[in-house]
Amino acid sequence: QQDSASSQGDDPWLSDNIPSSLLFDTPMLERYILLCAQDVQGGLRDKPSKSRDFYHTCYNLSGFSVARHYEDKTHYGHEDKTKL
Repeated sequence: QQDSASSQGDDPWLSDNIPSSLLFDTPMLERYILLCAQDVQGGLRDKPSKSRDFYHTCYNLSGFSVARHYEDKTHYGHEDKTKL
């Protein structure tokens, strides 16, 4: 019978073998948010044909933050020691 602490060693999400690549193109996400998602009256929207709302403003800001801060980081905010 294993306790939860010993079984975490087999969990791939807790290991250092997590791929450091994202599932999206960070420069393109930034460009889309800056060029397409902004509303001229403030706030952010899902796509240019939609109106702004609080949900998509928060969603876009979160995505923009991840894209901007991921550049020199790996998972969980740790610095990537493989980059020069």
